[in-house]
Amino acid sequence: MKITAAALLGIIVSLAANDASAQYPIHQNPIHRNYPLVITKPPIQIVKTNYVYGARNHLDTLADQLQTQAKAITWDMYQNYQGNHDFNATYGEMYELFESANHLHQLIHDASYFSRHHDVDHIAKDLHQMDQLFHHIEDNIAHWTPTRIAHHHGQVHSNLHRKIEAMEDTLHHLMEDYGVRSNIGAPPVPGFAPPRP
Repeated sequence: MKITAAALLGIIVSLAANDASAQYPIHQNPIHRNYPLVITKPPIQIVKTNYVYGARNHLDTLADQLQTQAKAITWDMYQNYQGNHDFNATYGEMYELFESANHLHQLIHDASYFSRHHDVDHIAKDLHQMDQLFHHIEDNIAHWTPTRIAHHHGQVHSNLHRKIEAMEDTLHHLMEDYGVRSNIGAPPVPGFAPPRP
């Protein structure tokens, strides 16, 4: 029995159409009505959850994400931004932040895994130090651009500043989930404005 490519394609498409037709609408190709052109899935529904400050529901996931982001940024800086002003000092600080993210993830992971109590003061202190160091790094790289060497070799496929923004979101989300707030750039509390000179 000889099966042609067109017949095989027809069989595969009809099987896919039979499996998908119950769940997803099938848009027919206007030229060949027997072959489905596109199988679309229903839109993703966003489920809003009640966010509770300090609930500590996502610590391990956020700490893991922070660790991954810090590693990616450290590598990106090393591979693509070495020619920038204060690179060595800023790279050293970013590497320190990467190590702190590893340490923090290990603290949170171990405490979650073994059901031990978190050392609240230690973790809160680490989060505040990381936040301060992060914002210092963020200020240092504000005007960085990929180096000519990276451009010459065609190695620049990322945006350091976008990665930094994503890491900032993760760090602040982690801080809020743990129950600490960033002290960086916070406006004065109402009613406690400094006296005028």
